[in-house]
This record gives sequence, structure tokens and C-alpha cells, in this order.
Amino acid sequence: MLRAPDSGWGNLPVILLLASAAVLMLAFVMIEQRVRTPMLDLSLFRYPRFVGVHFQAAVPAYSYVVLQVLLPVRLIGIEGYSAIEAGRMMIALSAPMLVVPLLAGHLTRWISAGLICGLGLLVCAGGLLWLARCAPARHGRLAPRHGPAPAGGRASAGARL
Repeated sequence: MLRAPDSGWGNLPVILLLASAAVLMLAFVMIEQRVRTPMLDLSLFRYPRFVGVHFQAAVPAYSYVVLQVLLPVRLIGIEGYSAIEAGRMMIALSAPMLVVPLLAGHLTRWISAGLICGLGLLVCAGGLLWLARCAPARHGRLAPRHGPAPAGGRASAGARL
């Protein structure tokens, strides 16, 4: 999947890698269903709460943790901020993680945990969509693009520094 954006989804190595991943996943499921003591009890996936908890745990790995790694590179390398300035912005990104879980835990007295998790995912998706539409800026601010995002998610030549 990492090669697909650059090589194209129709590229033979990409297709072969995806097909081999599907075959290996099928083999894993078949083996796990036949052994007496499986590494992963696949019957657990019949329970929506089990699936939801694992989905909820995986989402930060693809949203928040990736931002923690890639955003400083963008802020320093593309936007031209100093390491100190980028660090301050990363603190602003991380600070809500200290408060929001406490607030969400308090809200579970009145609102279901599933609804809170769903709203959190929507807020996360909205923030990532906004960030994806921000072109590098010259004046120290991320400037939202007007119109559709360029193909491949890259900034246009005029928006680069």
C-alpha cells in the first residue's frame, strides 16, 4: 500500500504484494480455525464491542501518531519553522490529549461511550481533512487551499516555498 501512490495501483509489484497479503491473511484465518489453541480466537470478531474497541485503538495509530512523526518534518522542512517553533506547535497538538480523555470519561455519565468515540473519530477525520487541504504558506500559517486538492495530495508548484 505504501508503494501504490507512487507506482500506481495497477503496477504489477503492487498487485502482487496486495494479492500475497490477501493469500497470507486467508491462510492465517484457515489455520486459526483448525488448531486447538489458536493465537487469536476469531470468534471474538462476532462481538461488535470487541471489533469497536480494536478499531478505536487502531485509529490513533493512523491519525495522531503519524502526525507526531510527519508534522515536525513538514513544519521544519517545508514551512521553514525552527525546531523550537515546531516543538511549540506540537505541544499545542498534544495538549488536548491530556484533557480530552478526562472530559470524555466524565461525559460517559450522560452519553454512551460509543457515541463519544464516534464523535471523536469524526472530529479527527475533520482535522485531518483540513490539514490535507492546507498548502505550505510563506507567512507562518497553514493556508487552506481553495478548490479541489491536487492529484496525489501534493501542493501545487505555486504553493511551495
